Amino acid sequence: MNSPVHGASSVWLSRYLRKINLDKTMARRRSRSLEVVAVLIALFLTAYAIFLGLVSFGVVKIPSGVLQFQSPSDNYPQSDLILNCFADKHEVWSPLCVSPTGEHLVAGGFKKLIWIAKWNEKNQATMDIQDLAFDDRVESAAFSKDGSRIAVYLPGNAKGTIAIFDVQSRQLLSKWPTPRFQYDLKLVFSDDREVLFANPVERTNRLENLEGIVGWEISSGKLLSFIKTPNEFYLADFGFFGGRLLIAYERSEDYKEIQIYESEKPFSKANPVVAIEAPGASAFDSVMFSADGTRLAASSHFGQPTRVYNVSDGRLISELEKAYCGISCRDFHGFKLSKSAKYLATSNSNNCASLWSVRTAKELGVLQCHRKQNVIDIVFGPDDKTLITNDSHAVVIWDVSGFVNQKE
Repeated sequence: MNSPVHGASSVWLSRYLRKINLDKTMARRRSRSLEVVAVLIALFLTAYAIFLGLVSFGVVKIPSGVLQFQSPSDNYPQSDLILNCFADKHEVWSPLCVSPTGEHLVAGGFKKLIWIAKWNEKNQATMDIQDLAFDDRVESAAFSKDGSRIAVYLPGNAKGTIAIFDVQSRQLLSKWPTPRFQYDLKLVFSDDREVLFANPVERTNRLENLEGIVGWEISSGKLLSFIKTPNEFYLADFGFFGGRLLIAYERSEDYKEIQIYESEKPFSKANPVVAIEAPGASAFDSVMFSADGTRLAASSHFGQPTRVYNVSDGRLISELEKAYCGISCRDFHGFKLSKSAKYLATSNSNNCASLWSVRTAKELGVLQCHRKQNVIDIVFGPDDKTLITNDSHAVVIWDVSGFVNQKE
């Protein structure tokens, strides 16, 4: 017969052994749990590394969401006229172009295109980055007339590249190599999207440049045509309107005459349309066709007004009441005609842009831009009610409907 002490010892020992076994079981479970967690972390890190790799190669894109009104240093002045302001201290948003329907605002970048949707809706703009498989910066970009294609030019180190993309799918449709031209190209689609025109300047020797209008077959990149600029003239602007190519030349001896030529298929030669003489002592500076090819705007040297002419007969139809005083370069003339050719926007030397009525030559309003930067590009929206300025510090979308709706 067992004693009470011996029975109590047995119970205690049994409980002690069960506790040891339970502790070992819990320890094994904790160990397994830690192993599972470690495996899950390893899988997550592997997947994240793969994801980053796909992003870096452009296979996967991260949506940036709604763009916020921002400026990297001084805040842009708050204004009821400003719909959106896009800024990035690491990026120069140029060139800028708007699709014909206004669906997209596109800016060039290094090896990428920046697509902005809802750019004209206050604080609703969204951005998407399209990475390009080219090792250089986009220097020129243009939409086709129907907005279904976009063409870009990248200069490259030794050779340049022209590339055509489908706007909806963003897929590359065709590309071809070009020489590395001296200046930025202006790109222009034919109405049927079969030919892409540009104005290259190539150095032939130390003293001479070869300048003209070239046309490439878009499907193959084959060079179809070349219209050489006459030796005594400077190629000022060109465009494709209603099945014909219009070219504006300036007389390079004194810049006191503009000659407008036209060319039709096969675009091998150009015929004169009209000649425009600068009045008085003034001389022409920059020249630009309107979007429909019916008007030609020209700024002048010697502090003379900017003028607008009728293309068909060279008739002066408008003269601004004060001199153009902004900055200009080869790819930005310092002014832009609106899509309807009813309005003219000019950049001014006091860090602002002015909007003018072509019909009355009246200044409709002034847009005060960033106080430290001059305007380096101006783009009209397709409905003439929005204006986009780029001052190398920020891209600003202005609501100018109040200006264009007022009685002139």
